[in-house]
Amino acid sequence: MLALAHTVQRDWPAAERHARHALRLKLAVHDVTGIALTLDLLARIATETGAHDHAALVLGGADRVWSNIDRDRWGSAALNKTRRDSERRAREALGEAAYERAYRHGGELELTELVGRALEERRGAREHAGGPKGCHLTPRESQVADLVAQGLANHQIADRLVIARRTAEGHVERILGKLGLNNRSQLAAWVTARR
Repeated sequence: MLALAHTVQRDWPAAERHARHALRLKLAVHDVTGIALTLDLLARIATETGAHDHAALVLGGADRVWSNIDRDRWGSAALNKTRRDSERRAREALGEAAYERAYRHGGELELTELVGRALEERRGAREHAGGPKGCHLTPRESQVADLVAQGLANHQIADRLVIARRTAEGHVERILGKLGLNNRSQLAAWVTARR
């Protein structure tokens, strides 16, 4: 699945685009297991892009779909860890009451309505890309900014994104310039404030 490949690369806009396409296809052929897997992936993408309310709703729906297949997600450590991480991050961002409200709502939706809600455009990813004075980072710049916020050095960013070190340095310099920031610490704080 292309969405999963882009998730591994932390290219959230591409991952979301491919996951949304996959979800449409899986609904068309009523691939319930595929829908459940893709909903889990979309919840992860939503938490990574700051759309925590959307993540909670999608997790609620995904858990209901999984309950008809295998509540334990086939005992898969990777699937269960991803799901727990998404839930933890969404709960921390929203608080218990708001998380539970969105989660319950997702769990009450019929399958086609759930997929429709999962496919809705979200504000979180768009807000994540915006800088001061209406400036917008490209998807690649947003990806690089996220990696800087994780504490990666330019050579590590280059390795992660499979680009030249100089290209990574150029991305960081352009991002700092666009946002009017002076250093990587300020960029990390800017990214964290938007999560």
